[in-house]
Amino acid sequence: MDWAEWLIEWLVAFGHITIWIGIFNQMHATGIPRWSKKLGERVIYVCLLGVGLFVWGSDLVYYSTGWKHLVSCDPWERIAIGLGISLPAWMAQGVTFNAVMAYRILCLVAFSVIVLRWMYWRWSLRTPVEFALGPAVRHAVRLEPSHAAIERLGPVLLHGSLEDGPEARSTVSDTTVVEMGGFDSFRGDESKQVDESFDSALGDGAVSAWCGDRLTQWMSRFPGNQILELEVNAKSLYLPTLPSQFDGLSIAHVSDFHLTGRMTRRFYERVSELVSSLDCDVVVLAGDIIDKAHCLDWLGPIFKPVRAREAKLFVLGNHDKRITNEADIRKRMVSAGWLDVAGQWWLQEQAGAVIAWSGNELPWYGGARDLPVRERMPDEARVLVAHSPDQIDYGVARDFDLVLAGHTHGGQIRPPVIGPVISPSHYGPKFASGEFRVGRTYMHVSRGVAGTHVVRLNCRPEITRLVLRCGRS
Repeated sequence: MDWAEWLIEWLVAFGHITIWIGIFNQMHATGIPRWSKKLGERVIYVCLLGVGLFVWGSDLVYYSTGWKHLVSCDPWERIAIGLGISLPAWMAQGVTFNAVMAYRILCLVAFSVIVLRWMYWRWSLRTPVEFALGPAVRHAVRLEPSHAAIERLGPVLLHGSLEDGPEARSTVSDTTVVEMGGFDSFRGDESKQVDESFDSALGDGAVSAWCGDRLTQWMSRFPGNQILELEVNAKSLYLPTLPSQFDGLSIAHVSDFHLTGRMTRRFYERVSELVSSLDCDVVVLAGDIIDKAHCLDWLGPIFKPVRAREAKLFVLGNHDKRITNEADIRKRMVSAGWLDVAGQWWLQEQAGAVIAWSGNELPWYGGARDLPVRERMPDEARVLVAHSPDQIDYGVARDFDLVLAGHTHGGQIRPPVIGPVISPSHYGPKFASGEFRVGRTYMHVSRGVAGTHVVRLNCRPEITRLVLRCGRS
């Protein structure tokens, strides 16, 4: 095979992968029952491997044998001849060959389309000018000890936190941050020495404090896996329709806790501590709270201590449907001090101005379809808490100014340059995470804090402090 033939084979392979990942993303954006999704996943895996090996392997046999006169033969015949097997006449027809050739063309077209879409998104999906991005502070929880480790090691110093000044924040944005409340602070070369001795002294005990099973503990040590690197982001949004009475309103935006037991309860309590430390007016949890019924008793200890000046709002997501009694989740969250805004309005009022909040759990729970029509007041802004970024269309149609979403986990695995690939959305990876504007509606999509799969490459768990400002930046 010459270089051009090899190039075509690889483009066909990438196009083949693109087709089935696209089907996977679209399937997981729907509200079909979980059993059908699991069945669909298995079909996709079989087709991804089986069809790929059949199409690609048949051509490799063809090229490796050097029998280019076999161009009229179908792939089965090529493979059989390469192995010295004689096939019956009915199997040596050209129907299969033509089907494979058509599929190869489809793969090349799919690859071309996805490359063009990727180039267009890289050019067009820039952060809207109304968003101002502040510092990102990383909390490497794998370096935070359990109480037993603290007793063994003595005081552990703190370097870099959200309370530091602007100069310090710019310093820590590119460094690992270890936060232990109540300890002294320092920076400089000493921090590296302490981190190294601290990490080696903790050993397996530190990881086991956060990871709930051996598989997760092992995966957390995989090079580049960031499941134990929580990132706290500071952002501002200059919202043109925001009443001046709410200028400076702060929102803590989190999503996708996925309580399964793979991460320990202490890990989620640490997330809640970080959310509370942001001292926000409103805390928003955008769905996928719990996956496993044996974690139901965790809801109170994890979410009740979360602090907000005015309100804590939540919606459910597709993984919450794995709990048979949906009402039990809602009841426990309400008992923990959270407001269920799914399919209803909650009005935040101040000096005659209003922010109208609502929740959207479509397509998995239908409450948002029955949201009462509300006439917009002169001094009113509207915020939609949606589990999926697919509901940006709903937000635009219902005249919402801001949508806060999750669900996609930022793709979880983001190859350099390429970015997210797997994203359970009708838009594919377009809205995987970040800041967007569609029409006059703005959207912030969180990468979430956990997931049922314990691998995050180039995609840290995320907590965001979003401050709303009046006018344009």
